[in-house]
Amino acid sequence: MRGSPIWLRVSLLILVLLTPMAGLPLHNLFGARFFNAYSSYPQVVVPVLMVLTGLLVSSSRFQDQARHRFPTGWVRALFSLVSMLLLAGILYVCGSGWVAATSRLLAREPATVELEVLNLYRDESRRSRCSQELVLAYRDSKSRLCTDHLLPRAELRVGTKLQADGLVSPLGFHLQALRQK
Repeated sequence: MRGSPIWLRVSLLILVLLTPMAGLPLHNLFGARFFNAYSSYPQVVVPVLMVLTGLLVSSSRFQDQARHRFPTGWVRALFSLVSMLLLAGILYVCGSGWVAATSRLLAREPATVELEVLNLYRDESRRSRCSQELVLAYRDSKSRLCTDHLLPRAELRVGTKLQADGLVSPLGFHLQALRQK
């Protein structure tokens, strides 16, 4: 990169910084009502991210900076562990945002599928943004979502089957409407 023009270096830096950052808003926009078609996605991606961030945290440059800032060994170890977990978590959420956005772009086929309630959480306090959250199962994947605007207040129990209208893509299912069966 030494002989490359400055505009190329700056645009690569912007691309490297904005790509993960764009995943967070994409996760909030598309990931809230998205069911991943592949249940192995978190089981495969999270260990890979942990290894990659572990390599980054164990790099000599990172260790030199940590040694300079934190002279005590146990504080350095704690800082490295927290940094690794935080970075892996951010990369996972960013990646899931990109998967949900890509799935939404590929989704063309409307479908009605059956979802099962695995767990439900109710919060009647005024502080909560959501009064009813459900953990729903679609194929082998689970998703926790707020159903205040999707499902009228109904008597739901674990194991209840729900009808869901939405869009299907090769990567998953995007929920648009929900009703009790």
